[in-house]
Amino acid sequence: MLGTGGLSAEGRVASRVLREALERAPGGALLTVASASMRPCLNEGDKIRVERVSPRSLAPGDVVVYDSEAVGLVVHR
Repeated sequence: MLGTGGLSAEGRVASRVLREALERAPGGALLTVASASMRPCLNEGDKIRVERVSPRSLAPGDVVVYDSEAVGLVVHR
């Protein structure tokens, strides 16, 4: 999703859609993992449920999704 001018239009749409889904859906949003960078924990094509939580509730080892202006949605542990 990264282009020469930063985040692509597709990446901006994906980020906006996720934010809107998290605001509306009490159970979170279902996303598809787009790369194998989190193997063996998450594989490309796996489905993950994303829900908004308080940063205070996070602990070492938790998997988070954040919106990077440079590359769009990032899944990280």
